[in-house]
Amino acid sequence: MTSVRNHLQPSNGNKSIFRTISLIILIFISFQSVAQNPDCENFILHTVEKGQTIYGISKQYDISQEDLKFCNPEISEGLKTGLVLKIPSKEGVKAKDAQQRKDGKYKIHIVKLKETLYGISKSNNTSVEEIVKLNPEVEAGLKVGMELKIPDAKKTKTQNDKTKEFPVEELVQEKLVKVEEEKTTLKPCKKVSEKDRSKIYNVALMLPFYANSSDNFNAKAKIGIDFYQGVKYALDSLKKKGVYVKLYVFDTQNDSTIANSIIKKGSLDGMNIIIGPLYSALYMTVTEYADKKKIPTVNPFVQSDLTIRNNKYSIKATPDNVTMAAKVAKFVKEKYTNHQVLFLSNSSERDQEYTTILKDALLESGVMFKPIKYVSFSEVAENLSESKENLVIFPSTSQAQVYDFTSKLNGHKSKKISLLGMAEWNNFENIDYNYLNNLNYFYAASNFTDYNSPASQAFQSAFRNEFKVEASNFAFQGFDIAWFFVNALFEYGDDFHKCLDQMPIYNGLNNSFVYSQKGKNNGFENQNIYIIKIDEFNSQIISRHE
Repeated sequence: MTSVRNHLQPSNGNKSIFRTISLIILIFISFQSVAQNPDCENFILHTVEKGQTIYGISKQYDISQEDLKFCNPEISEGLKTGLVLKIPSKEGVKAKDAQQRKDGKYKIHIVKLKETLYGISKSNNTSVEEIVKLNPEVEAGLKVGMELKIPDAKKTKTQNDKTKEFPVEELVQEKLVKVEEEKTTLKPCKKVSEKDRSKIYNVALMLPFYANSSDNFNAKAKIGIDFYQGVKYALDSLKKKGVYVKLYVFDTQNDSTIANSIIKKGSLDGMNIIIGPLYSALYMTVTEYADKKKIPTVNPFVQSDLTIRNNKYSIKATPDNVTMAAKVAKFVKEKYTNHQVLFLSNSSERDQEYTTILKDALLESGVMFKPIKYVSFSEVAENLSESKENLVIFPSTSQAQVYDFTSKLNGHKSKKISLLGMAEWNNFENIDYNYLNNLNYFYAASNFTDYNSPASQAFQSAFRNEFKVEASNFAFQGFDIAWFFVNALFEYGDDFHKCLDQMPIYNGLNNSFVYSQKGKNNGFENQNIYIIKIDEFNSQIISRHE
């Protein structure tokens, strides 16, 4: 069974981590459930996800951006992941989904940004065919704001129970893909015996909870809480499979003193795997110690290869910029051979490193392109081809620059343009998705959650039932990390990390894992890259594992 043990380090006294996490979660729930602005009396709550914008949220709930800002004045300083927004309800409706309301024997569903017919049919317990039959206009394409008639068929008890149970073994979409050809020369890894699988595994989870924060609720703690909840749900699901784990939870905050205290006390000794810490400096401290103890450590977010250099037991779930650029260049070479390619660069020091890496990767892949130092849009306009299709590559993370550039490029959309941008653009407050949609915008990302997939919707429903909150991107990531690595421990034993590059590809809820060792004396890096395209306001994966 899953247990949580206390290993808090702050000098002002230890508390039970289970009680601490429960308290934080309760504070977080109450934070979501209490109205703070008396001027917006009727509202529902929305927690901002990674990649969401004010424009997108306003479209999702069919309200104006001005109304959203009026009820949430704090967003004038920028939209941040994890921020809880009050969504003003029309006509005082306080339903969970402000887009659905009754209309005779039908429900009316207002199409939101990034929704698909398949996703709408699944969330409403009907079929695409039924929706098309009642709404023949959708055959011409699904548009944001479109009102659809949905059969008001109530779910049966059996169907509801099935959703709450969350049949993870069927829905996580573990697809056993053939191992790459070059791996077949390696000595095959052997799975552990049934006898050895009966053991209880010790898993350390090192996350920032900020339990001793003087504030009632430290916003930074949300990452740790959400990730923990995802891990916990994965372990509860694995228990049904006969995998038993003792979970040791540490509140590392973002403090190296705490991390060093955990190490000095020997609290990590005897662990089968360590997940975290999330921050680079703390993770380096822990993984260097764990490497000496031969304990595999996993970092979910850090990109830098420094975390796996000369650390054989270190594993990172996020590829670095070099890996990312190489995959992007390969995709461009294969899909845009006949296009005129314009490569734009700016003077930003922040963007310089990745711009150089991507440019080198394109050259190495044999992609022919015209480099343009972006100062004004005029040179870009002059070089757009009338006869050939254009691919414009712009690795900029400047919000003001991207907003100005996409609006001007949209004025030339008749010239058949595709735009390769950055995942960061999805976090920009004023980005216009109409422009991105018109420009066939696509980008590369190391993780992506398809909220319309049956697995994601089942997880959301079960997660909501368990924790009384919506599952954030961090919760999805926590689930995938715990599910994959504890399964690997269960299947291959304590030395599972040696088999990572021979394991079948895992396609999870938020990430896929395709591991490769980065040098004989180094650790392992996930090689998965998604290429994601905005098409009819829907984000869709068009390539993976390239």
